[in-house]
Amino acid sequence: MLQQRTGSVRSIDIAAEMGYSKPTISIAMRRLRENGYVEYDEHKDIKLTDRGREVAERIYERHLVLTEVLKSLGVDENEAVKEACKIEHDISADSFNKIKEFYNNMKDAMGTGNPGLQGLINRRSVRKYKPQQVDDATLEAVLEVGKYAPTAKGTQSPLMLVLQNPEDIAEVSRLNASVAGSSGDPFYGAPTVVTVFADRDNPNGIQDASLVMGNLMNAAYFAGLGSCWINRAKEVFESPEGRELKKKWGLDDKWIGVGHCILGYADEEPVAKPRKDRYVIKID
Repeated sequence: MLQQRTGSVRSIDIAAEMGYSKPTISIAMRRLRENGYVEYDEHKDIKLTDRGREVAERIYERHLVLTEVLKSLGVDENEAVKEACKIEHDISADSFNKIKEFYNNMKDAMGTGNPGLQGLINRRSVRKYKPQQVDDATLEAVLEVGKYAPTAKGTQSPLMLVLQNPEDIAEVSRLNASVAGSSGDPFYGAPTVVTVFADRDNPNGIQDASLVMGNLMNAAYFAGLGSCWINRAKEVFESPEGRELKKKWGLDDKWIGVGHCILGYADEEPVAKPRKDRYVIKID
């Protein structure tokens, strides 16, 4: 780095750059020369040998990558540089390569320059699922995000009902298909169904519950799950059989079904359709 800035490097330059005494740097340079990493030219300038350059480039790459990784995590730039200097000499080649691969993959996926925004763009509705059940930790993380959806005046009015028992899901699926006039499975084989209900007495209940649905689907994407909003929850749970199910599960009649958020591990990779023209009209 110093040579890139100044064109030539002597011991006194390194001492000034690193804040060490010239005798200390001279001893270090002698050891590096003895080990074949540096050499002196006729002007007493220090030059890297091929062997030394290989090591220097490897460490410099580590420095750059680790600095960028730390900055992407929110570390102050100056602090990131200092911390990278500490890490770059101790981290194993295998660990560094794994970090580098992960960081490069993250950059490729970012697109917009913001991984959160790009994730929201990349999320798609999934209509084909693997039979594997969603693990408890992942499900709890998604539900936690659902709890933090915006609600009018902070009332937290919605309610989430989680079904994972195959018999329960099959029963609600049958009722949903009946409303739709279909004999298929409207839940597409998803192993988990989260039905979001609105409080009938809350004037903003439908809007609040809809925001919970959005949070659940977005969280599912970031947690490695597929999701899809399935309609007809209102009709299902206002039917006689649906009301009995609500009663069985301890829900009184004030709860209106807004949507079923189906969750599971995707068995397809949906591609987004092109966005329509005039999706946004901006008034300057």
